[in-house]
Amino acid sequence: MKQKKYRRCSAIFLLRGNLVFVGERVDIQGAWQIPQGGAEDSEEHFDAAIRELYEETGVKSIKFIKCTRGVYRYDFPEKPKKALDYSGQQVKFFAFEFIGSDSEINLQISEHREFTAWKWMPLNKLLNSIVGFKKEAFSAAIQELALVVT
Repeated sequence: MKQKKYRRCSAIFLLRGNLVFVGERVDIQGAWQIPQGGAEDSEEHFDAAIRELYEETGVKSIKFIKCTRGVYRYDFPEKPKKALDYSGQQVKFFAFEFIGSDSEINLQISEHREFTAWKWMPLNKLLNSIVGFKKEAFSAAIQELALVVT
């Protein structure tokens, strides 16, 4: 049996009070998610988180809060075209406080745009809107990070 291979990934809870930044995915209308993306083999998860956050949102005005001790894994129900070599992702989650203004947010920083729209969402609504195969990892990360779900 072939051993599963997981893509290294960093995911960012960008927080403003009890709200979290979410973007609507370019490829799936109505699907909202937090910024996240692959970490290169030689790249630390923290550096990948900072890079991905900027590439997807244009945001630089942040204050580190904390990160998960380890990584959480989930399997893809169907392999995305861009991740054909992977069975799923192993994700390290980061919490950052957004200390800038909304005018800093720019979804068109990268030529490979991830989001078509963005909004601030209550954390409890994020958990309700996460795609099923990611829900357990996200819930565990929120609990480990002791993020307030109201």
